[in-house]
Amino acid sequence: MRRLRTQNLIFAITTTFGLAACSGGSGGGGGGTGTGTDTDTGTTGTTATGTSTTGLPTTGSSTTTGPDTDSGPSTDTDTAGDTGTAGDTGTGTGGSSTGGSSTGGGVCGDGNVDPGETCDDGNNDPFDTCSNSCNVTPLALWYPLDGDASNYGNLSGYGATTSNGFSYGAGKTGMAGVCNDAQPGFVIPDLRDVLLANPRFTLSLWVRDTNPSAFARLFTMRTASGGWETNHGNVPNHTFRTCADGTNGFSNCAFPDVDLGDDAWHHLLWRYDGAGTNDGEGASMEIFLDGNHVATLDNPTSAAIVNMAMSADGSFCAPGGNVFTNVEFEIDDIRLYTTILPEEVQCVGLVGGTWDDNAMTCTP
Repeated sequence: MRRLRTQNLIFAITTTFGLAACSGGSGGGGGGTGTGTDTDTGTTGTTATGTSTTGLPTTGSSTTTGPDTDSGPSTDTDTAGDTGTAGDTGTGTGGSSTGGSSTGGGVCGDGNVDPGETCDDGNNDPFDTCSNSCNVTPLALWYPLDGDASNYGNLSGYGATTSNGFSYGAGKTGMAGVCNDAQPGFVIPDLRDVLLANPRFTLSLWVRDTNPSAFARLFTMRTASGGWETNHGNVPNHTFRTCADGTNGFSNCAFPDVDLGDDAWHHLLWRYDGAGTNDGEGASMEIFLDGNHVATLDNPTSAAIVNMAMSADGSFCAPGGNVFTNVEFEIDDIRLYTTILPEEVQCVGLVGGTWDDNAMTCTP
């Protein structure tokens, strides 16, 4: 994915999460010989706990250092070969100073987990499982769908199952899942357990709606007493609705005014800021399309949509009602974050768009 594009956006996201900048400075200089000295005038910064520089909160801590200015190389006023006083890092044999990593010798992004790092996946992508400050992000489940149904998120297990009619083709990025079956095409087993433990989450994916059919469900975990689903409704067109049920008889639907009939890829995202799984601990569900807020499924009594009564598994590309015709969607890059992603983070990090902080809109 992309790095944040402007300093203004970095500042906005930093303000949102209360982040500290994380960039390692140069280490202390090496020792000189003769009467030369090697002075390190750098200062050590503070320790930022639980955040990364680019918008995703992290579960580790990152050490920020800087600036760390080494005034070397040291000056040797004697002839070569004289033995003088050792500099900062020990004795030296020449007139140059050598700086090491300010975090104990490692560099974030080199693929090695060094002191001060909780992970290092060898890249600087701040929106995958390891931030660009080398701390674990809240990306719990991640299905790139590049030819397999494996989970590449930070939560181990939860590999998905696919139907006989499910295949892989060209995707939004890399490959994608192609649904074409009268059975649920892509199923995440025991997703309910993950959501019960993390009732505050962001779920997203890319979708291309190729051949709509009535009641076709893009995603469902819905039962009569809990969970939600996004479907076509009883009219076979390219518009979606999202409906949910919950505790104390709660039931409601939201109807975003969107049409996905342009045969293009679109990014769909759900946010649910629940406090728990009991009645009164629920929240409204927000729905975003291509980084823009398009609907809110209101929940005025805070009924728990995420509760034990919801379906145990999360199903994508599922038939609905009594209509068991083939459901045809193309899906890609399914992600579950156990946090609420701000709009600008969604836009830049997941959609790859440009965020307008004044209009609060995303241009894909």
